[in-house]
Amino acid sequence: MRTAVAIFAYRRPDHLKMTLKSLFLNNELKHTDLIFFCDGPKNKKEFQKTNEVISICKSITFKNKKMYIQSKNIGLANSIKNGVDIVFNKLNYKQIIVIEDDLILGKNFISFCLKSLKYYKSEKNIGSITGYNFLGLVDTKDKPCLTYRHSSWGWATWNNVWNKIEWNIKHETFVTNEKLKNKIDKAGEDLIYFLKDQNERKIDSWSVIFNINCLLNNLYCLCPSQSIVRNIGMDQSGTHLGKYKKNNFDFNENFQCNKFQKINIKNKINIKINNKIRKKYSPTILRKIFKFLKKQANFLWH
Repeated sequence: MRTAVAIFAYRRPDHLKMTLKSLFLNNELKHTDLIFFCDGPKNKKEFQKTNEVISICKSITFKNKKMYIQSKNIGLANSIKNGVDIVFNKLNYKQIIVIEDDLILGKNFISFCLKSLKYYKSEKNIGSITGYNFLGLVDTKDKPCLTYRHSSWGWATWNNVWNKIEWNIKHETFVTNEKLKNKIDKAGEDLIYFLKDQNERKIDSWSVIFNINCLLNNLYCLCPSQSIVRNIGMDQSGTHLGKYKKNNFDFNENFQCNKFQKINIKNKINIKINNKIRKKYSPTILRKIFKFLKKQANFLWH
């Protein structure tokens, strides 16, 4: 089964070069097809950078390669959604590996994704695979682990997961339904805040909606015991700037995971690991108080 490696690029030629350099150090890349998605400029000032990105993508020589170029800017969320839709529903691939232009990949990143996609394709409780580990190095004896939280820093999935995503979910649904809220909060209490910001167009994220859909459908994310991807976009060059720089652990570029195993249905989730992840991505008490006071102030003034 052929796998599409989708590369999403926009106005960062220098970052893209580093991403592609690390990607082509992956020997297993030869077993995939490359598909480039280049977003267009927001204004005239971005013409030069976006044209440089397109030139870099065109210069890549690869046996099976396609390119999709936007003449105008459609934003990160639409780029990912439209691109993955094309891969699955127009080009008819069954599985995909998604890479954005601000990642350095370990030498075995593609191998890990391909092996995981093949090994777990019939597992009903896995929604995505990532090369990023939320806690850096965890003690899972080099075996991949399952988390409630999805990572968009180098990830993979199957068409049957993606095509079931409901993109129009609203944060009010979870504010008024305690049972659903608790289910989403397992991955971090910030997700519902992010969903609210996405609904109000304060952020441009597809990932939060994908993650919440997976949670609602009991689909987990498979991640390696060590990060095999590193984000280099925390330098004010990206859409979401440097907000999560503290979460960007050093990665092991040579790490290779070979200990794949069937999922134990009775013990799918390592509670200790996931409690740490949940704590890490949940607002502090002070932030909760600030949000409450801000909400009360808005109520009084309106």
